[in-house]
Amino acid sequence: MVHIPVRGELPARLGPSVKALPEYGPSVMDASVYRDPTRFELERERVLGRHWMLAGRSEQVQGSGDWITYEGHDECIVVVRQADESLSAFHNVCRHRGPAIVAEKSGCGARRFSCPYHGWVYDTKGKLVGIPEREDFGNDHVTDIGAIPVAVGEWGGWIWINLAGPDKAVPLLESIGPDISNDLGAFKMEDMILHEVIEWDVPI
Repeated sequence: MVHIPVRGELPARLGPSVKALPEYGPSVMDASVYRDPTRFELERERVLGRHWMLAGRSEQVQGSGDWITYEGHDECIVVVRQADESLSAFHNVCRHRGPAIVAEKSGCGARRFSCPYHGWVYDTKGKLVGIPEREDFGNDHVTDIGAIPVAVGEWGGWIWINLAGPDKAVPLLESIGPDISNDLGAFKMEDMILHEVIEWDVPI
């Protein structure tokens, strides 16, 4: 693995805006950094809402129609493997009345997803493809109201998502850095296999 010198090459990569910041010596962070709800909401909007996050492993969705859900930051995202081996991701929220489109955490071979509330049907890319009693809805009410898409990509055997959406997200490899293969390639993460998922409730 290549380690970048903190006072050498790293500042040059971070850009002029970061290099212009003053250097600070040892200090103690105020407790509000960890507890202030306003700061937390800003972090959710400006950091978590704009940057790529790990959502799962590629081997969890190997076949066409295989899917998983990612839950975090008050969002639930469905990630689905397509027939062309690409991935699609969208918010797990029906655009009709707002319930979750899928209740399970994962599944295999899906062709459609049906909302349990009123039976609205979405394809594996989140496009609305079926509405019971369609004649009761005007065109203005059901045009372009598929599930809200999320940017999704793969690198190193990992599935990455970006809540900013496909049109606004910085490309994955551009975001995580072109040298990531040099830095982490020796670990061969793409050859690893998920063995078990363990969730812990940690008191804060």
